[in-house]
Amino acid sequence: MYWPGSFIVIVVVSGIILTWAGFLIWGWRTGQFSEEAKYRVMDDD
Repeated sequence: MYWPGSFIVIVVVSGIILTWAGFLIWGWRTGQFSEEAKYRVMDDD
């Protein structure tokens, strides 16, 4: 049985997953997951 709201749920969940993946890729490319990133926080005034 097809529930009419399931399309909306699929679109919303897909958007959340794509947003999460985008932030993950952005963080990876900018070095947010490197070991020195945790030390840079301590150096900032």
